[in-house]
Amino acid sequence: LLGVLANRLGRIVDRSRALRAAGAEAVARAADEMALLQRRSRLVHAAIRYCTLCALLICVVIAVLFVGVELGSDFSSLVAVLFIGGMASLIAGLVCFLREISVATSRLEDRPPPPPPA
Repeated sequence: LLGVLANRLGRIVDRSRALRAAGAEAVARAADEMALLQRRSRLVHAAIRYCTLCALLICVVIAVLFVGVELGSDFSSLVAVLFIGGMASLIAGLVCFLREISVATSRLEDRPPPPPPA
């Protein structure tokens, strides 16, 4: 999942660079597209943050379970809280991902169809 998100972010950055390289006049004409790319970038960054937090929390869950077994202690409440936090982070990351996809495809619906070939 993180690979998919990083790939989408890379495509957004590449498109933004291409628009900026086209010159100041082209950037002014494409201001709405730049705003859309910035919004998409923020959503992908949020999704990456949440999904990374999920992975970290699940790693901590595994470590706490291991330590609990080795020490003969019951950390079930801590494990439950960490796991719920991890799942909440995953859900938030996936919601951000879906929203980014929605923003990206909404632009396609707004465009008029291309003219037929002559």
